[in-house]
Amino acid sequence: MIIYREKMIQLVAEIHQANADAPDIFDYIVEAFEIVMVRIARCVNYIYSNVLC
Repeated sequence: MIIYREKMIQLVAEIHQANADAPDIFDYIVEAFEIVMVRIARCVNYIYSNVLC
């Protein structure tokens, strides 16, 4: 689970880096994607914690 979280953080950092050179129109797309990733991470964490254990 820690590895999964580190990869997600790395992915978000790469998106921020790419977004630094992108037009402002992509800002809301990146924010929405980050929200979705956080929700997916919470779902996966819930499944790992409560279902598999």
